[in-house]
Amino acid sequence: MPRNNDLERIYNTLDETQWWPFEQIQALQRRELTPLINHARRTSDFYKDRLNILFRPNGTIDWDRWTDIPIVSRADLSAKRHEIQSKEPVQSHRPFSLVKSSGSTGDPVEFLTTRFSNDLSVAALWRGQKWAGMDWSKNIVTMRGDSKNLQAGDVLGPWGPYWMKDALKGKAIFTTYRTPAKTRADVIRANSAAYVTVSDGLSAALIDHLRTTGERLNLNKVRFVGGTANSLLRQEFKKLANADVFELYSSKEVGPMACPCPLGHGWHQNAEIVLLEIVDLNGKPVAPGEMGRVIVTPFGSTTTPLIRYDQGDYAVAGPNEPCPCGRNLPRIASISGRVRHSLFKPNRELIYPLPIEARIALSAGTWQIAKVGEHSYEMRYKHRDWGVAQDLNAFHRYFYETFYPEANLYLKRVDDFLYGPTGKHQEVVDEWDPDSQIGG
Repeated sequence: MPRNNDLERIYNTLDETQWWPFEQIQALQRRELTPLINHARRTSDFYKDRLNILFRPNGTIDWDRWTDIPIVSRADLSAKRHEIQSKEPVQSHRPFSLVKSSGSTGDPVEFLTTRFSNDLSVAALWRGQKWAGMDWSKNIVTMRGDSKNLQAGDVLGPWGPYWMKDALKGKAIFTTYRTPAKTRADVIRANSAAYVTVSDGLSAALIDHLRTTGERLNLNKVRFVGGTANSLLRQEFKKLANADVFELYSSKEVGPMACPCPLGHGWHQNAEIVLLEIVDLNGKPVAPGEMGRVIVTPFGSTTTPLIRYDQGDYAVAGPNEPCPCGRNLPRIASISGRVRHSLFKPNRELIYPLPIEARIALSAGTWQIAKVGEHSYEMRYKHRDWGVAQDLNAFHRYFYETFYPEANLYLKRVDDFLYGPTGKHQEVVDEWDPDSQIGG
């Protein structure tokens, strides 16, 4: 079947299944998981014994044993990719593409993706955009890697579902992760774009440009990727660009995992294309309202199967009852960020992000908290005037309430930060090497 027909079929299916009862969605998940599990067990050296625990003596799957399957870590994917990779890729899922992660947010990984998984991701993205009220007949300024044949401002073509007549009117406009904020703003104006895609680091650069120059944009929405937009960032985009922020919970390894509920009731999982679990330290599901690790099994990962893969994030499990919006897709209450970007108290409790009030008290815009010693932390920040005087006493109070009394804090004002190759900015970094005996 031609790819375009696949995309239309998948999108229309997602448009229908979001309203199914949960039991029917769960049955669909198991129908999708069954061939993936059997394929991985048969064709992957990594999984040939790892999945035995799931099978009864007669060869049927015991779904009650699902959480007994060992979790796959990012380190596993980094070190054992060739063992994980299928020796007999599903030919109907071609073409295959090698995806590389730079490792700026953890162990560098490489894996093969498929046309099938890409189609699932595109359809889920379109559904999330529909929930957010995005209009495919308007222009969007994108964010991509460098290209020898393209420059900022070049038109790429339509960005919405191809079979919808109005969607053919809207154009995606090319920019790169390295495009300066001024150029990005100029491209938005020149193309009367209603939308722009930015990462956390690039969003901060665009906001700083608008604040510094006094320029304004007239956008409908900012599509935010690679992090979670805090309330201050949302306020800034509303004030300086007349735009709301649309977030998508996704990753390179998995694609779109969840999209915000249209009525604001947390995040709806894309349960038709990925099984997402929120688990405790023993790999068992947490109760609604509790925080745990995000473990995922994308149904389209047939070349590099990822079965119970540790996504590297913390999230809070949503309620089990149907959502007021009418959808029965499982919910995430909130997404708390990357495990590998997290800091812990001496008793191993997670240190939560500092509150927004702390940023205002410090007169900070973009910032970064770095662990530089066993109990020492350096807060690096760019100055920003929030309209109130800096209050260091208040900032220290917020810091120690969030961290712990034995912590040592150092403040360092900086002119700017170096963002990663995809415009990512890490607000939390651990730079302490216990073996170096440097740092207090």
